[in-house]
Amino acid sequence: MTLPEELGIMVLPDVVFFPHNLVPLHIFEPRYRLMLSKALEGDRMFALTQPRKKGREILPREVCGIGLIRACVENQDGTSNLILQGVCRARFEEFTLKNPYFIGKPIQIEELEEEVDTVENEALATKILEQVDHIQDLTETLPQELRQFLSEIKDFNMLVDIIAGSFIKHPERKQQLLETPSLSQRLHILAISLCQEYPQ
Repeated sequence: MTLPEELGIMVLPDVVFFPHNLVPLHIFEPRYRLMLSKALEGDRMFALTQPRKKGREILPREVCGIGLIRACVENQDGTSNLILQGVCRARFEEFTLKNPYFIGKPIQIEELEEEVDTVENEALATKILEQVDHIQDLTETLPQELRQFLSEIKDFNMLVDIIAGSFIKHPERKQQLLETPSLSQRLHILAISLCQEYPQ
């Protein structure tokens, strides 16, 4: 997809936003109300990420999830409730504005399509789905419809993004999954992370 030359960036603690995920947001800070207004007037997109420290500065992570506003309702007090759908991961190599909110120039990170159909990746995906079944046995929180949907996904990039966004809790593990360009490496990291967070 074609990204705008510049995008607003919303920075929230411990938030890692993956493609193919939906996240509900309540926008109440004046700076993000302004960012939302600009997004709705234009391409209806902005980036969502957790902060990083650079010396004394607090900056967005360089690799962020980009989202498209699917629905937005403005409340009487000026706040808004919206649903943001993850559409891609992107790298920000330059921030053109820091106040009142960050604006950056995104470069989309391309998926490595040549890796999608390898036997090793298929085996890892099968193992990950078995781990998801184990999580369901532990928590009983996964709807049967979602379990069926996951089992039918043929795009392993999508599978990793949905499971990572839904089940991995540790923010740095999630950020590592977002930043890793290789699909096979992401599958390995996801399988290990699920074992660590949901031990047998």
